[in-house]
Amino acid sequence: MPYKCVYCGVVQEAPFKREHVIPRGIGTFRDEGGNEFILTDKVCSICNNELGICEGELCYAGPEAMFRRMAGIKGRSRKEKNNPFYSNRYSREPIRLEGRFRDSDFPALFEIDPHTGLMRDCSQMVFINPTSGQWEHIRLEKGMKKEDLVAEIKRKAGRTDIEFNILYDEKLDVGWLKPLLGDDYNRITLVKEGQADYHEKIDTTGIFTITEKHHRAIAKIAFNYMMVQRVCGISGYEYEFEAVRNFIRYGKGHPNDFVRLTNEHVLENADIGWRPGEYGHIVTCSVNKIVYSCVHLFTGKLSHGTYKVRLGRSPYTLIQCSDTVAHWFRITSRPKDDKDSGEIIPVTVIRHVKRP
Repeated sequence: MPYKCVYCGVVQEAPFKREHVIPRGIGTFRDEGGNEFILTDKVCSICNNELGICEGELCYAGPEAMFRRMAGIKGRSRKEKNNPFYSNRYSREPIRLEGRFRDSDFPALFEIDPHTGLMRDCSQMVFINPTSGQWEHIRLEKGMKKEDLVAEIKRKAGRTDIEFNILYDEKLDVGWLKPLLGDDYNRITLVKEGQADYHEKIDTTGIFTITEKHHRAIAKIAFNYMMVQRVCGISGYEYEFEAVRNFIRYGKGHPNDFVRLTNEHVLENADIGWRPGEYGHIVTCSVNKIVYSCVHLFTGKLSHGTYKVRLGRSPYTLIQCSDTVAHWFRITSRPKDDKDSGEIIPVTVIRHVKRP
């Protein structure tokens, strides 16, 4: 039996590798029978590997990267190789989460501790720009060279003879700070260390930098879900889905033509203010004249909205077929757990009813 890649069209006799509907980087989920939602007959290895870069941005650059850490998702690797709050291979700019400790004289940059899901301050240098009078931050990263740090200070302050504050968690391995800071290390006073007190409220402002790869990863989840569910018998190879296939695989087209972040409700009783109290992902697919999907990642009290994905027109022109399917991919593991776990639960999507 020949297998044809839905994206590039390559044909081979052997089955393709496993392709997960929900990327392993944001959780591992199984239904009551212990099965994952996977494709083995639609995506070739080359396309799978290329699209993994898009999933990397989803996991390490956008808002989902922050919620991923709050939920304690580890992904395939047990060791975190890319921290979204520092420079990493997948994000153009690290997540900037800025706030201020109670009674602190200056703002700080924060990150999410992947082991607890709670907020802690980043390793950083904080100082006042002598020209603008504004606070500046420089992330202190393991592997950073002293000449790079000096160059960054000069770039932001114009000179190096400035007063500065250093924040870091002394419970972590920070032996690399001594050679990085040199003689200045001896005059460091630890202003605040480690994790914020559990009862301390810190108002923060977040800045996320994403590219079209982020939206391509969202569209890929929606498209894979449609194909594995075979909604109305749709295979994904139909001509009507050529545009979204080209967007997912090659980035052709404007991202907003395919994926938009909305405040629309997804679940049946969401309009009365209810939402899941536990982290997970809701994915739906609806077929009428238009085929579209709703992708709500990391549901919970701090979730940030639903992505509405336009997949294409219905391929049925003579016989009208309409159907809607939806599942909640509920995360059952906790941040302290070594492995990710989750369950797949069918759910009912909201039916919009005109109110009197």
